[in-house]
Amino acid sequence: MAKVITTVGACSTKGKLLGMQFLVGGGESALAGSFTLMAESPIVSSESLTGTPVVGPNFSKIGCKYCGNKFVYQCGACKKFVCYDGREKKNFPCPACGSRGDVPASKDKRIPRGSSMLSPYTQWASTSDIPAVKKDKYGNPQGAEYDLAKDGAFTKYTVVVLGMCHDLSYNFSKPAEALKRKGFEIVNFEKVVPTLRELENALSLPNVQLWVVADSIAKLSDDYVRLIKRFYEEGHGLYLWSDNDPYYVDTNKILNAIFGSSVYMSGNYIGEKVLTIQPRMGEPGIIANHPISTGIANFYEGITISHVNGYAGVLVPLVYSSDRQVVTAFGDRDGRRVLVDGGFTRLFYRWDSAGTDRYIVNAAAWLANIERFGYRG
Repeated sequence: MAKVITTVGACSTKGKLLGMQFLVGGGESALAGSFTLMAESPIVSSESLTGTPVVGPNFSKIGCKYCGNKFVYQCGACKKFVCYDGREKKNFPCPACGSRGDVPASKDKRIPRGSSMLSPYTQWASTSDIPAVKKDKYGNPQGAEYDLAKDGAFTKYTVVVLGMCHDLSYNFSKPAEALKRKGFEIVNFEKVVPTLRELENALSLPNVQLWVVADSIAKLSDDYVRLIKRFYEEGHGLYLWSDNDPYYVDTNKILNAIFGSSVYMSGNYIGEKVLTIQPRMGEPGIIANHPISTGIANFYEGITISHVNGYAGVLVPLVYSSDRQVVTAFGDRDGRRVLVDGGFTRLFYRWDSAGTDRYIVNAAAWLANIERFGYRG
């Protein structure tokens, strides 16, 4: 039975966003129809589609809701599906993200992808094991061109870091250095928890995402949690970092507010292993060919770590630790993106180990959520 998935598309004639409904099954994602987007529309990223994207018979007959175009291409920058007249286009503007690119003519029912002239992503986006390139000592492709994002691509984007862990050896200097290479500005609340107004002002910056690093004791009042929940519900990227028991107190408060009490962090597992691409579902490793795992064949799991519990139906496992528990999970539903991680020691301990630098910059690029908001290059 085909699965129905709705994603955000756009009309090139009217310049409007619209919902696009796909029937996924049998190796294809068939576009069935389009409709006006409503606030309650259950939207997922176009990257969640599986199989070959094609124009289904119903859309071929009825066409775009706004203009009647019966052909669709996929933007090479924001990956949204855009209606058009089916003819080849040069330097064509995407109505969703504003990037320009060349669009092939539609030759059959398969949906062609435009070659973007303005995209923050490298050509290897969503490819984990890149063959025939020079590898580093951990077996990962060597060079920034194998990251998800191009260097300097996110100069108009900000990562706000709420670093509440003031003991251990925590600091954010190495991740900040890596993120700045991609263009991100860093607002780092590392030495003291900001006032609610200070955090609110930081989260009001354009193109912003929030990374929360939990401590062993609660430091966020209910007002902070409500602010973070609202920020996430507006579609801004959220990264919740925890570590071994009890370094997840505020993470669990935020998870409870967003997803309910069934989703929580727990555990105190000594990891220290280098993981590979996950060979089979449920086994140790990072899942293959997700945007975050771009260019990552081998990945350090962290020292002592906690695990994500109760994620089924809410979050999707990204990394299984060496004890086959979920150390990192992601959410990508209704235009909202979140990462939940039980190994914040990777931010400062053995930074030069397998895949950490690339993982951090890939995560930030994915949390920028250009597939929803468009690319502001």
